[in-house]
Amino acid sequence: RFNPEHHDDLILAEDDDAAARQAMLNWRLARGLVSPEHARAFQYGIQAPASVVAIKPTGARKDAQVEVALRVLIAPPSAPSWEAETSGYVFPEALAALQVGSPVTAWYLPSDPLTVALTNDEG
Repeated sequence: RFNPEHHDDLILAEDDDAAARQAMLNWRLARGLVSPEHARAFQYGIQAPASVVAIKPTGARKDAQVEVALRVLIAPPSAPSWEAETSGYVFPEALAALQVGSPVTAWYLPSDPLTVALTNDEG
């Protein structure tokens, strides 16, 4: 839901609402907060647990969010683990929950397991 007078203020439906997730992904993609490659991983990729191995701010900012570069260890339950590098925009207040060792959820395409999109498991 959103207020037509404030298009950027959104209230999402239930977390498991596919239409709401797609609308939010489209909004982030249109604003440059997620790359087309990461959007494809979110839409069509395989979900796997992962952990942050390294995190570094890049200094870039967009829409009150900061960009971070991350190295993550992806550990699918039925496959060998691997490390991948990725980046993304997060709100500054989310950085406290996104540190080395933090659990995250990764999405990757089997055809390109080094292009990884992430969400923070802490919300």
